[in-house]
Amino acid sequence: KLYPNPTEGATTVSFNLNGPSLVQLDVLNLLGQPVANVHNGMAGAGGHSHVIGEGLSAGLYLVRLSVDGNVSTQRLVIGR
Repeated sequence: KLYPNPTEGATTVSFNLNGPSLVQLDVLNLLGQPVANVHNGMAGAGGHSHVIGEGLSAGLYLVRLSVDGNVSTQRLVIGR
C-alpha cells in the first residue's frame, strides 16, 4: 500500500509478511530502470513500512515489491 499517492514529497509503502521472507523494494522510472533501492534482504514476519520518494523529482514512478519472488508493482505520482 502506498499512502499518500499522489504525493508532493515522501510517501509510505507498507506491507505485511506471514513469515520471514526475502524482500526487495525498489523505485523505478518508467523505463524500468532503478532509481532507488529501499530494501534488499530478509525481513521478519509482521508489518513493515518504508518512507520513499524523498529527493525524487516530480513525475511518475513504479514501486516494485518482491517477496520471495512474488512481484507486485504500483504507480507512484510525485508532484511539486
